[in-house]
Amino acid sequence: MVKEALDSEKFHYVYRKDLGYYTVNIDEPYWDRQKKQMRHRYKMVGKSSIKGGPIEFGPSYRAIRAQRGYIDALSASTTIYEGELLLLQHIAQELGLGRILTKVLGKEDAKKVLALASYVVCTHEPLSYAAPWLEARGLGHLGLEAPRISELLPTFTADRQNSFFSLWLKEKASSEALCYDITSVSSYARDNDLIEYGYNRDHEHLRQINLALVSNKHTSLPLWYAPLPGSLNDTKTLKKLVLEMKKLDVGSFSLIMDRGFYSKENLEFLVRAAIKFMIPIPSTVEWQKRLILENRATMFTNVEGYIPTEEGTMLQSLTVYKPFEDGERAWLHIYYDSTIRSHAEQEFMAYYKQCFDEFSSGELDPTHQDFYNEYFRKGYKTKNGQKVIPKKDPVEVFREDTAGYWCLYTTSEKDAKAALEVYRERSEIEQLFDDLKNSLDCNRLRVHTKAGMQGRLFIQFIALILLSELKRHIREQHELLAKYGNHKAILMRVASFSSIRFQGKYKELYSAPTKAQEIIFDTFGVEYPKNE
Repeated sequence: MVKEALDSEKFHYVYRKDLGYYTVNIDEPYWDRQKKQMRHRYKMVGKSSIKGGPIEFGPSYRAIRAQRGYIDALSASTTIYEGELLLLQHIAQELGLGRILTKVLGKEDAKKVLALASYVVCTHEPLSYAAPWLEARGLGHLGLEAPRISELLPTFTADRQNSFFSLWLKEKASSEALCYDITSVSSYARDNDLIEYGYNRDHEHLRQINLALVSNKHTSLPLWYAPLPGSLNDTKTLKKLVLEMKKLDVGSFSLIMDRGFYSKENLEFLVRAAIKFMIPIPSTVEWQKRLILENRATMFTNVEGYIPTEEGTMLQSLTVYKPFEDGERAWLHIYYDSTIRSHAEQEFMAYYKQCFDEFSSGELDPTHQDFYNEYFRKGYKTKNGQKVIPKKDPVEVFREDTAGYWCLYTTSEKDAKAALEVYRERSEIEQLFDDLKNSLDCNRLRVHTKAGMQGRLFIQFIALILLSELKRHIREQHELLAKYGNHKAILMRVASFSSIRFQGKYKELYSAPTKAQEIIFDTFGVEYPKNE
């Protein structure tokens, strides 16, 4: 009876490349009154890892079949998609991430955190949609439906997170160079005192929080984060970072920062705290301009300071010893790029001509008034229009400009070439922010309470750890993995690797891995299950 009923239902398998498995559909014919003919409507009822293979039916179709008495046959097997989790769980194990989470949160909560973080890495979707994805991967028993997730997030309190950071930093940050930066994350939430208006790095007119992030310079591994008030200026966060690192018992470390953290007070604070640093100096700082003008005449003849670039051009560099008043050694590395200066000169010439034409015609732009006052004055009128007399020679003005020059100030590296190489590695933290906001669905915070937000960010942070390590491994194994695409494509490649679990005494069966899946698993060192 059951077999006959199943045989009478024709299933259509359609491969979905974006999902990595077959969707299974049934044909529902109906009479079209307008066209006066039979038409066909296909309805998705389940999915399968292989064409014509066992079907994992959806809940609505299972309910319909159960009413007809066919549920036993349909429940005989369950397909579990294991490929993505095999990869991410291996990464978590290699990092010791699961061990530390278990020690801090307990076994059950650690499993839930890793499950949700894996979901975020693989789907980039909101947590409220996680339940079906987790169930298809054998994690339905964790009970992570949307209401349960909302209850779970506030339990990841600041104290529990600090316990995690303490252990994580001790293992991954001791005696290392750390990159520190801040980004802004917008939110529509109202019941959160951290969400305020402030400088938005994405140029959005929305309330926001600031998110501070620390990563390991050598491995790009995320190490620590903290939500900060949305109106807080970057320069005011540095002391908080150092105090947090001390509280978490982090050993000696040095900091690599961007120019937004520069202030005389901040640098003197780092010197007193015996923390080495490297930071670019803002172009508006007068003592930097003075040193550039004093030393740039000798840069061309300083052949030892020439630095080839990937674009085939040559940078010039020069190091000036500039210790602190208390005697702490420090070096200012000056760099010059003629290409940047050439572009700046073209932009200045275009702006000069635009303002000249505006001043001559009388059609003034109020935002350019300071430039008019500095460079032009009116002469006599002619039949062709207003005569404009330049106050300054733009060639001489630009000659005194420092466009094309920039400086790194550091207490940790006295060689200009080595300092530039170290600072360029800092770009990885900007990639982490890009991943966090674009690849991991953190461009908008959809939680409304402060406690819920802290828990949500913790899940995002764990996902960022998994993603950064996944991408690092792909970079290091570029020759073997390049043909399979980026991290998204690689996760999609392994997604269809699955197991089929039967009721009763039958053994679990595994799908045969494709050649690509074998290479990816072997490259990562993943031991995947095989049929006996």
